[in-house]
Amino acid sequence: MYVGTLFWRVMARDLWCLNMRLTCASAANNFNPFIGGDAAPCTLPVTITVVTMVASLLRRGIGDLPTEVLQAAFTCLSALQLGDVAQVCRNWRPIAFDTPLDSISSGAIKRCMHRLESGRERPIDFDVVYQGTETWVPNRIVPLLSRALPRAKHLGINVDSIFRLEIEDALCAPAPHLMLLHMRYYAEQNSDLHISMGLGKIPKLNGRELFVGPVGALPAPSIVHLRDIRLWNVVLPPNDIPAFAQVETVWWMHEFETDQYELPLYLFEFFPNVRHLRMKGGNCYFENAPFSTEVKERFLALESLEIHFQNDTVARFFDELPLSLMREVLVDEPDGDNVYAAFAGLVTPFTIEYTRTGRGVTEFFITVRDGRAGSTRTRRFVEHTTWYEPETRDPESTPITNEFFENDFEGQMGDLLIQSSLWSILVPVMPGYPTAQRLIVELDTCMNQTQTPPFEALALPALETLVLSCKHDWDPGFCYVHADDIVRFADQLTRGALDLELRGVFVDGLSFHQLQSRFRSVTENHPWWT
Repeated sequence: MYVGTLFWRVMARDLWCLNMRLTCASAANNFNPFIGGDAAPCTLPVTITVVTMVASLLRRGIGDLPTEVLQAAFTCLSALQLGDVAQVCRNWRPIAFDTPLDSISSGAIKRCMHRLESGRERPIDFDVVYQGTETWVPNRIVPLLSRALPRAKHLGINVDSIFRLEIEDALCAPAPHLMLLHMRYYAEQNSDLHISMGLGKIPKLNGRELFVGPVGALPAPSIVHLRDIRLWNVVLPPNDIPAFAQVETVWWMHEFETDQYELPLYLFEFFPNVRHLRMKGGNCYFENAPFSTEVKERFLALESLEIHFQNDTVARFFDELPLSLMREVLVDEPDGDNVYAAFAGLVTPFTIEYTRTGRGVTEFFITVRDGRAGSTRTRRFVEHTTWYEPETRDPESTPITNEFFENDFEGQMGDLLIQSSLWSILVPVMPGYPTAQRLIVELDTCMNQTQTPPFEALALPALETLVLSCKHDWDPGFCYVHADDIVRFADQLTRGALDLELRGVFVDGLSFHQLQSRFRSVTENHPWWT
């Protein structure tokens, strides 16, 4: 049987590696505890250990393989084979069903449907991404969507707009668990015919509402879970949608080549409880400006606003709306004028942070926080590392895109935070911050291992405190750093005495006294440690 053969290969390979690793480790050690000093390698105890481990694994059987080995093995199987494997035992069942598939096929559809029918109505995440115009969507995916909707907690749909009639017909059914909706239509031909119609208001629906079904059939609590909605290339209908009444996070996204003549103020009617608004498009001409006091107050009530538009449109946002009074504003790749406009209302000394937007991406945030005590005003700018990396940047043809790397702001900084993965990219183009008194370096390259602070020097003559913090994705972790590397890094910043704070960072080796001789004080702060 293919399953048994596959697992036997995995098991045999792992045992062979274990045997070789232990034997080689023994052969490399010339110390014999029974004789003392240098002697011939002692391989007999290791060989006995390996045989014992092999016999122990064989006695326990294939059902005792670690989950990681099963996951690696299941990725070699097709959708139909995974369906068979899921019926072997209750331990293999969830692993087989959770194994991702890279393509849509008859077997994949069958496996998903089987999973839905045997999942005991537990909430699920359901995401469909299909870049094609074949009949797979109406014939196979839509029935699957209809079956998944009553249990969907997170729902993602990314299909061609020619299928929106069938998709939205399937969505007009109760979705009591739905918390996040991500819907994106794209179009290759006749896009205006399909995208110009309002969401959920096509004639075929006959009075039914999205995620509710027939109007009045279900009480309001059945739809109050939806809190996050992300719409790409979707036009809202003339009337509001009841399922959107409690949404707090809204993404209103369009392609960067599109034009909008008016600012979509109707978003506040569809999403009366919105707190976080993200808007993206090409140009907006603000033909409905100037805005009333009520409209401005709705923007001021937002906890955050993200703007992803052409720079001319971003400038109109700052001209027509009181963004300087908002708590948090994010601008995507702003020009110099918009950087200065974003600073209106902030007070020095600023706190500035350079952090990545996620692992393995080229985008990073420049975050500036107001210097007043207790203030929550924050400005974020999205930049791309390709504009700053020495190997890809030509200083003559590619100027620095953000004014923060010019000299206008160098004397207005109080605290500076930067992640180690960005240090070598950004520090060479930084002007230096002569007024910065505290530096926080987040070691984000790898967790639970020994890390080395950056080598590139950054002059901070007023520095008083150095903070080394371990950061893994969005969560704190722990790592190890050699004491002499910490001292070398501090010397590159300033020769003055410093206070050192370690957050999730442990000193590797037995040289902790080196830190005590270099720093005024050494504080270990591990809030996650219990």
